Amino acid sequence: MMLFRGWRYTLKEEHFAGKTVTEATPEAHRDEWNWLVNHWADPKQQHISEKNRSNRLSQKIKPSNGAKSTARIYHDEIMPLYNLAKDSTQGPTREQTTKIPQRPPYVQLWEKTKKHKDVKWDPEGEVKYEEFKKLHEDQIQKHGVDNLSLKEAYVEVLKAKPGYHRGP
Repeated sequence: MMLFRGWRYTLKEEHFAGKTVTEATPEAHRDEWNWLVNHWADPKQQHISEKNRSNRLSQKIKPSNGAKSTARIYHDEIMPLYNLAKDSTQGPTREQTTKIPQRPPYVQLWEKTKKHKDVKWDPEGEVKYEEFKKLHEDQIQKHGVDNLSLKEAYVEVLKAKPGYHRGP
């Protein structure tokens, strides 16, 4: 089932190339088509669209996780591995021990979301990956254990950026 947002995108890609309200596609209801054409033709919306496009093109590190969000990858694939050791009252079983990763969650998450399927990195992404690994090694040397949270590690490596009001 296609979500409304995806449906709007498909309509614009296939049918809107300066078309008018009178040239509606058979898929859309008249009121929806009128709203969409007016929305796409609005100068404010075109400015926002162009700004988003230029921001997207200026990204140096491309995500490789597709439609799956980074938060979902973290909670569904990475954290369950770390919770194996914590959940069991007698400690992890032998099978579980082989699944417990030797790297901290922030290193695994970066690799999972930035390393491409062809086992290649964007140049900037690989540099940051090495910085995450070095941060982990430094934590082990200084404190004997790496207790950095995901957020602390990301702030440490990625630093604050202008225009990122919600974090790095």
